[in-house]
Amino acid sequence: MKLQTRLTIAVTLIIAVVAIAVGGFAIYRSESVELDRIDSVLTDYSQQLSTTSDDPLMLSQFLAEESPFPISIAYVDPDGGIIELTLAPGGLQTAPTSAQIQDALDNPISLDAPDPVRMTSVALGDSDYLLVATSLEPLNNSRTEQLKLLSLFTAVMMLLGSLFTWIFFRQDRQLGNLVTSLEERQKNMQEFLGDASHELRTPLTVIKGYVELLSSNRASDPAQLERFYSRMSTEIDRMESLIHDLLLIAELSENAERVREVFDLSSAVEHGISVLEQLEPDRVLTKELTPNMNVLCSPELMTQLLANVFSNIRRHTRSQDAVRVTLKRNRNEVELVIEDSGPGLPDAAYTKGIQFFQRFDQSRSRESGGSGLGMSIVRGIVNSENGTIELKKSELGGLAVHLTFPFAQGTTEN
Repeated sequence: MKLQTRLTIAVTLIIAVVAIAVGGFAIYRSESVELDRIDSVLTDYSQQLSTTSDDPLMLSQFLAEESPFPISIAYVDPDGGIIELTLAPGGLQTAPTSAQIQDALDNPISLDAPDPVRMTSVALGDSDYLLVATSLEPLNNSRTEQLKLLSLFTAVMMLLGSLFTWIFFRQDRQLGNLVTSLEERQKNMQEFLGDASHELRTPLTVIKGYVELLSSNRASDPAQLERFYSRMSTEIDRMESLIHDLLLIAELSENAERVREVFDLSSAVEHGISVLEQLEPDRVLTKELTPNMNVLCSPELMTQLLANVFSNIRRHTRSQDAVRVTLKRNRNEVELVIEDSGPGLPDAAYTKGIQFFQRFDQSRSRESGGSGLGMSIVRGIVNSENGTIELKKSELGGLAVHLTFPFAQGTTEN
């Protein structure tokens, strides 16, 4: 599920929770206020009936007529029989239990008789009572209607909230780019962890196999033992190199503070070209280098960057493929373009950019093609030095690596 969709759902759920909480509290508060009003009237009538010097039965008729809401007054005789003195909708139709009548002497209570009512009782003698009650059906109906309205309101607010959130995310380019970047980073991290575990598992499996052969004493020939130990040493070196590369990538991603110096990129590129010419004298190499192209960077990292780029040329192109190196200044930037006439990259690689553990030349083995972290290290170094990197198709027919760095005059910073 996309992060944008998850954010929309989260916002919608928050709106729903807030609407339900506020609406539920409002309904509860409204019902409490109405119930307090009913209890106030019932308590007042009960006090009047219990303290009157007149006939309470006659007073009850008067109170029923003056009540702000319909009330029912009933007489309970000593035998438990009930006689309704006033007729009101939803009144008492069956006599409450003696325990309920006793409870209602102190405070109003709620009953289901069989319809919900609120009731108080007044003792007329030792065993006969007047019951003052009103139906709670209007209150319950009002609550049901309010809950329906709350449900409708919540549904509308969720719909509007999700719609506005979705539109906002789609129209806000910066936020949309952030969401896309986070989704891409999460996907890349999952792929990176899977690829890293696979790359480490492969040499471990080979080493484990040779260890089992050696421990079983099935290999006694000295030449065979030497091959086994040599292969194990090669796999250990591969693991050590891979772990070193992974730690370097992790360090570069942290943007840690490091000492930066004014670095003569022109001399470093010239040195890289010289090494390439010595190792592959048959290669046609063209260079156009502007002198004194200084950049503020970590000399160690920049040297490693150039070594990785030139190493990739030797690894992924034929010794007779042409190479062209251009270094020049463009306003406040130093531009370095290293291109070749080799096979280049698949078309998708130019649009997807540099990926972890990416081997563009699938015909090569890990031994000759590396772990696929070389260009990832190059990208990490470029980013840490405030530069840019772009892979393009070269006019020579192969790959062109475009690098840019801020031009430096002559200072050192930490």
